[in-house]
Amino acid sequence: MKPDPPIHSSVDMAADYFHVSDMIHAPGGIHAAGRYGGTVFSASAEEIAEDPHGEHLRERVRAEKFVNKPSRFKSSFVLESLKEALSFREAAGRRGAIYRVRFVNPDAAAHKVCYSAKTPYESSPIHPEIVATQFWANPPIYSNEIFAESELEIIELCAPPL
Repeated sequence: MKPDPPIHSSVDMAADYFHVSDMIHAPGGIHAAGRYGGTVFSASAEEIAEDPHGEHLRERVRAEKFVNKPSRFKSSFVLESLKEALSFREAAGRRGAIYRVRFVNPDAAAHKVCYSAKTPYESSPIHPEIVATQFWANPPIYSNEIFAESELEIIELCAPPL
């Protein structure tokens, strides 16, 4: 059975977005997709088995039930506004620069979520499989993070590293 074509969940793939990066980029440069997946898989075997943030469970549910959605392990992540990028950088304890970017591949599968509404799997009263399914199935009431299986073109530096 052939999977459905990618669904962009009302993502404007030609729009400018904002990306927090620990790497230094020049305007016109390309930020590779999939760096997050490398970070997740570089964890210890014990951390991967525990899956405290539910990333491996979300990926399994995506591969089984939502094949037209992008893999978080192969994606680039952006935020919809500079204000959201600044808030994300602070909340996540990141120190990287914030860049204005756009997706290189306009046909890439994309998905919108609210990064601040992810339910901690270890403290949720809801079964983790249900939480993971809802992550992919329901459009968020409020979305501020978009991810897509596409590289990012760097347009400009908006906020220097801390």
